[in-house]
Amino acid sequence: IPYPIKNVILCYGVALGSDKEWDFLLNVYINTTKEEERIQLAYAMSCSKDPWILNRYMEYAITTSPFTFNETNVMEAVAASEVGRYIAKDFLINNWQAVIERYGTQSLVTLMYVIGRTISTDLQIMELQQFFSNMLEEHQRITVHAKLQTIKNENLKNKKRNARIAQWLRKNT
Repeated sequence: IPYPIKNVILCYGVALGSDKEWDFLLNVYINTTKEEERIQLAYAMSCSKDPWILNRYMEYAITTSPFTFNETNVMEAVAASEVGRYIAKDFLINNWQAVIERYGTQSLVTLMYVIGRTISTDLQIMELQQFFSNMLEEHQRITVHAKLQTIKNENLKNKKRNARIAQWLRKNT
């Protein structure tokens, strides 16, 4: 696959594929030694639209050693997609102790940013605050609360801006 489009093709193939394609890519990942290719494959495996495959991927990531790539991790890659954001949140709630052991507490704050992109209500903020309060120390909880409020406000501004753009497009096209 030509390098400039390799990421897109791998992701698209996994998104449209089944567990067979995902398993094939995992096998390629396991047998690849080049770090750059491993990163591409790890991100591509997070492109699945099937919740059970994404759950399996995250389970694999926290139980199989070593399974790390560069400055990020599988949880972040899964949480970055539209489908994966909700799957990652549920996975974190059910497996937070294993995630902390594998990636450390700081990864939870990073994941909060990724998952937080969908927050737009106070109820969603309270849900995430409750989730994080069980795992973080007091100073971390205060920081996370403030950041969640900021994320919510940014998300609301973006929704309003997108609505204005959509309205302008409908009116002018």
